[in-house]
Amino acid sequence: MKKVLLTKMNMLISSLLAMLGFQSCGFGHVKYGVPDIAGKYGGPMTEFVVHGTVSNAQEGPLENIRISVKGPDTSLGKDKTDANGSYLVEGYTTELFDSVTVVAEDYEEVYATDSVKVPFEEVTKADINLRKK
Repeated sequence: MKKVLLTKMNMLISSLLAMLGFQSCGFGHVKYGVPDIAGKYGGPMTEFVVHGTVSNAQEGPLENIRISVKGPDTSLGKDKTDANGSYLVEGYTTELFDSVTVVAEDYEEVYATDSVKVPFEEVTKADINLRKK
């Protein structure tokens, strides 16, 4: 009898908390290979994609260039360019930014590091043209 009463109380409390917007902190589904994480209570959760190409005016697309996407006080993700000079950084954030900085660095230090500041949207495109050192 006591177990049934506790079970019903648990269900009632869980229902009330769910109606108020509280949720469990476990991982939900996986999208794009990234677990869907629970955000800060009351804060918006934004899924974002930053993509583009890195090239050199004389040589065309550049491969193996390190890409970092940074908000004002945080790193949002990293990638490196493929054979076509393309990169893709995607993820989730609970922070709201007006803009992000996309930094391109050459592993082999042939090209000078460069960055571009772009408006931060759900899908952001940022192309970078690197110069030789």
